[in-house]
Amino acid sequence: MTSRRHRFGIFAGIVLLGAASSAFAADRGDAAPLVPVVPVPAPEETWVVGVHSYAWATSMDGRFRTLPPGQAVKVHLGFADILDDLDGALMVSLDARRGRFVVFSDVMVSRLSAGKTFTAQGYPGSVSLASSSVVGLATAGYRIVDEPTLAVDLLGGVRGFALSNTIAVAVAPFGLSYGKDRQWVDAVAGARVTHAFTDRLSVTAMGFVGTGGARYEWDLFGGVGYRFGERIGGFAGYRAFKVDYERGSYVYDALQYGPVVGMRVSF
Repeated sequence: MTSRRHRFGIFAGIVLLGAASSAFAADRGDAAPLVPVVPVPAPEETWVVGVHSYAWATSMDGRFRTLPPGQAVKVHLGFADILDDLDGALMVSLDARRGRFVVFSDVMVSRLSAGKTFTAQGYPGSVSLASSSVVGLATAGYRIVDEPTLAVDLLGGVRGFALSNTIAVAVAPFGLSYGKDRQWVDAVAGARVTHAFTDRLSVTAMGFVGTGGARYEWDLFGGVGYRFGERIGGFAGYRAFKVDYERGSYVYDALQYGPVVGMRVSF
């Protein structure tokens, strides 16, 4: 029972699908930090906007102590383990560029739950855990290299975390629940490099480092993008995201990693 509870207690920070700090990669012309899809050329003084929807098949390794205070435990979870208890996830990002000025924002939301029934001295009972997380990134920056086949962007901003766990135990006719929430904000800085092989095919590497509420965080992505039409593109890559947060009895020291796939619509 204890190991089961620890296993599900750590899910609060998992953002499945997400990635890209979440979605990282970028268009050569659109400045999409997460999507390496070659964009449609635009005049220097017009805004080019891209909306991304993506999935991150993440696994997780880490050390956690969330519910209730106790010994921190080391955990390894594969993607299948996480998917078993996933109630839902939403990963959306938006980027915009005007000339050399670039903006990027990303929101990853997930909710997981797990439950178990048991009998205590002849009375039916149950234990359940609900875990949710919201991770949001907001950055702005400047394109320091803007060549026909090469773009280099410097970015800076903030990433916010809101994690929530609630465990409930019921033995008829009594019930008990306990919740633990944590919120914090990190300052982040990063860079993105995109190389376009053709007007349709490109590759992107992107990374962030940060600190603030957490001891530290880093976020790395590499991938390839392809533009199918004037406004539609797809991308695929790999992301690794590390966060080390510890305050009082609460420990969230997690490394998430796995492949990312997604689609982009530009306007």
